[in-house]
Amino acid sequence: MKKLFSAVLIFVMLLSAVSPILVFADETENVTTETVAPDQEAEAVENISETPEEPVEEVKEEVQVPTKATVDINIILAPRMQVVDSVAKIELYSIDGELLGKSEEWIGGITREINLEFEVPEFTAGEKFVLKLAEGLEYIKYYDKVVLPGESVEIETYGFLGEDNVPGVANSFALEGGPLYEQAIVVYTEGNLLELYPRARLLDDIAMAPVMDVAQALDIKARYDEKYNSVVCSIGDKEVLFNVGTAYATIFGEDTYLARPCEKIDDTIYVPVRALAEAFGSTVETFDFGDHIDICLGESSLAKEYRDKIPVNKWGITSRTNYLVWVSKSEYRVRVYTGSKGRWEEVASFPCAIGAPGSPTITGSYEYQYRMDGWYYDGYYVGPCLVFHGNYALHSTLLRYNNTPYDDRTGVMISHGCIRMKKPDIDWLAARLPLKSRVYITN
Repeated sequence: MKKLFSAVLIFVMLLSAVSPILVFADETENVTTETVAPDQEAEAVENISETPEEPVEEVKEEVQVPTKATVDINIILAPRMQVVDSVAKIELYSIDGELLGKSEEWIGGITREINLEFEVPEFTAGEKFVLKLAEGLEYIKYYDKVVLPGESVEIETYGFLGEDNVPGVANSFALEGGPLYEQAIVVYTEGNLLELYPRARLLDDIAMAPVMDVAQALDIKARYDEKYNSVVCSIGDKEVLFNVGTAYATIFGEDTYLARPCEKIDDTIYVPVRALAEAFGSTVETFDFGDHIDICLGESSLAKEYRDKIPVNKWGITSRTNYLVWVSKSEYRVRVYTGSKGRWEEVASFPCAIGAPGSPTITGSYEYQYRMDGWYYDGYYVGPCLVFHGNYALHSTLLRYNNTPYDDRTGVMISHGCIRMKKPDIDWLAARLPLKSRVYITN
């Protein structure tokens, strides 16, 4: 019995040991059957048997390194009021000091920039050169580096990507340049720019200007005295004499010496601006702007005092032209002025006859309207006739048709209201007086 139990126990133990092996075999068979189909298995075997392809090397296109064979220089010139004609000379060197080229350009008052091209051996980006200012410019400036004549500055090319990322070499350089110049003299009178031709000049650090132009701007009369080779400037009875070629002058009767001699340049007489202005009571202010000096002249006190003594200036009479006629009935006088309001200057004065007591000449402010060659009567005529109101006119005394006097009287009340003047006087006035000029008549 014991032997039988032992045999059964051994059998059970063996059976227990074999079962896991059988289960494992079944699981393996199931996995293989489910994941790999028969046709796929054959394909897989075929792929495994193939020889792997060799890797293909990428063929790179060779990149061309850009080069240049010129160096281009653009110099923008700083504005100067009075540029001196010159020739700008620029030299280009290698970084090792070898002279590669010279270039030059003319510069004048109308020149705004110059462009220079230097031919050099081919180079690539990063090449350095040395630019030298030889002469002809006050300076050149590259960024913040200022280069004076005889000095140099280093410049360096560089690479860049252009359109479609095409590489290039920057071989152009922009600089600023200062042209040679003379310090200009700009004159203002009472805040207005005085156009001077020929121009004012700085001679030996003294501002000199054409005497006739400056005198006229300050309401000073000026004339050249050929006998004494001098210029006489005057307001009323006050005179200043400038002797050409010397510093000797006479101011209101007193001899003096100027800071610089008067000088004749290109047929124009120049005098020191300050001496002329201050002699006639004009203030003088100067402002130095480097390339030019502004000289500001105030109103001449002597000229103002003289003008204020003229009645039409005190009265503030205006005219639409630069002419004004004042008729003073009490003085039997026709006075003619040129200028403008407050600055009228008498240029002529003539005797006249006025209206008779029964037909008096009107008073008031009128304008010259039109001209007639004459008014004709039995045995005489008057003309020319400058009509200023209705039938009122300035015209000649009575003349026969052979142009001899019929009644040539002035200084009397005799007309029908018109203002009679001697024939030469009315002819002078008719030749000059513009239409719309003021005719101002007082008692």
